[in-house]
Amino acid sequence: MLNYALVGGGAPREIAVFADIAEARITATVMDGMGLRTRVEEAKPIHEHRKPAGRLLVREGDAGRAIELLASTPLRKWLTVPEAEIPPAKVLPLQSCPKCESEKVQPTSIAWPVLLAALLLCWIPLFIPYGWIVYISVIGLLIVAVSQRHGWRCRACGHRWRET
Repeated sequence: MLNYALVGGGAPREIAVFADIAEARITATVMDGMGLRTRVEEAKPIHEHRKPAGRLLVREGDAGRAIELLASTPLRKWLTVPEAEIPPAKVLPLQSCPKCESEKVQPTSIAWPVLLAALLLCWIPLFIPYGWIVYISVIGLLIVAVSQRHGWRCRACGHRWRET
């Protein structure tokens, strides 16, 4: 972690105080990787007999983006900025059925196709030299191929589909 001055973009601004300085340093490292200039300073522990807390400082020009990044993670609870500056949590879109538009959908299981293929190919080790190697390779390829195709099933109408 570099301890440099936050030049260009304004004075340093505290946006979060973490209970542990190590967590603050990890967050600062991730933000530095995203192009935000950050610095961590040691603060008084939140509770007596605890590790020192860490203050996360960013330059004023990067404060908006840093607040938005922290607000979309569980680290939101450590933000020290006024509530008016914290954006609302992002809502994840729900998967819905393309046929009946119901939101009662669930991912389909890939266990049955893989189990069926494994049972159909279990004769390979008995008749081919080095058959166990071939069998394990084929099963591995089946698992990878089937897991790459994610399917959905609607519990309301029974419609099944795959995302492309």
